[in-house]
This record gives sequence, structure tokens and C-alpha cells, in this order.
Amino acid sequence: MFVPLYLTPRCTGIYLHPIRGNAEMQIEKTDTETALQLLISMIDKNTSAISASSIVSADRDRVLAMIYSELYGSRIESTICCKQCSEKFDVDFSLTTLLAQLQPGKTPVPENGIYELAEGVAYRLPTGKDEMMALSAEGIDPVQALLNECLVAGSEIVEPGVVEAQMAKLAPVLNLEMEAVCPECGKEQQVRFDMQSFLLLRLKKERPRLIYEIHTIAHCYHWSHEEILQLTRA
Repeated sequence: MFVPLYLTPRCTGIYLHPIRGNAEMQIEKTDTETALQLLISMIDKNTSAISASSIVSADRDRVLAMIYSELYGSRIESTICCKQCSEKFDVDFSLTTLLAQLQPGKTPVPENGIYELAEGVAYRLPTGKDEMMALSAEGIDPVQALLNECLVAGSEIVEPGVVEAQMAKLAPVLNLEMEAVCPECGKEQQVRFDMQSFLLLRLKKERPRLIYEIHTIAHCYHWSHEEILQLTRA
């Protein structure tokens, strides 16, 4: 499967292998490191000249959205608890529609990946590698650490929030607050949707089914554990 990349410098897209059992068995968390490990297992290294950690974060979200659509379809469905009456209600929307609404900015991607915001201020878009560096930084807020990683020049003169706002406009990520209304009490409330967490959590919740399928195949065909884990879902 070919997935286009719109914001990653010097790379127009990647080819992905279908997800295999051994990759699913490694999913324990919903963090960036786990998402990168999943992509490492799926990227076709013979045709894709980029590492998972070098993909711009906004592009990575779209890759994960494509994986979700291939596995489950484009409909996102979830059950949440009302913040006012505590009743549970369903929320659903189209992932395709959401992606269409959150299109990357029209600014051409520079060859070197560096954008100039104003005289003396330059930045690049965050990647998985930057996120991992920011999370490991000691004594500093991860958001600020990520900004420090991405500011190429002008850190001493840039106004707070300006670069972040420009990044959000140019490269929107699929981690956002959405409006929802409780059908029981009518309370309007914010619901957070994070593509990365949503995909990884769904895969993790299907672990019992995966283990059952491994057991069934082993019982019927006597294949080794490693052979079974190499199988795709299909």
C-alpha cells in the first residue's frame, strides 16, 4: 500500500506491508515510541528511503489514519461518558471527512525542510525523532522541549505561541478537541480524538482475539509460533 507524505522533505510517500501478528503482539502502549515501532515493522525498506522517526508528525498521523481505514474502514465510533449526567453515549464520524477538513497548508515544502517565519526566525516541522528527544529531556516541559528542537534560528526573539500557531496551520495533526452533545441531558462538551492513541488502543484491545487465532492455527496445522506471527491478518 502506498501512502503519500505531504510535509516530509525529500520524500513523497512510503510503501507499507500489511500488519503482521508479531507487530500486533508488541503493542502495549499508545505512545509515540509504540507508533514508530509499528511503522518500522510495516514500512517497505526496499522502496521507501526514509525511516519512521524521520516522518513529519502530521504526516505520520495520516499514515496511521490510512492503516486504520485499511483495517476497519473510515468510520470512527466510540462510546464516551457525559461530563454532566455521567450517562454513556455514542460518538461517530467519518475519518475521510476529518482528513479533508484538516488539509496541510499550501506552503511548498522546502528542500531542506526549514521554514522562515520572519527575519531571523526559522523552524522545521516536528518528527517522531524530535518527539522522542523532547520526551526524554529532563527538567523542561515536553512541549517547550519540542519547540526548542524545531527552532532552527531566532529562539531569542520569537514571540510565544507564534511558531506553534504557524505549525498547527501548516501541518495539522490528528489530535484535537471535537464538539459532542449528550442526547440524554443536552450538555455540549469537548471530546478529544487522537488518531495515534485510537488506532493503537483498538489493536491492543484485540489481543485476546489474536491469541485465540494463534492457538487455533497452531492446534489445526501445528505451525510454529514464529510462523504464525509472520502471517498478515488476511
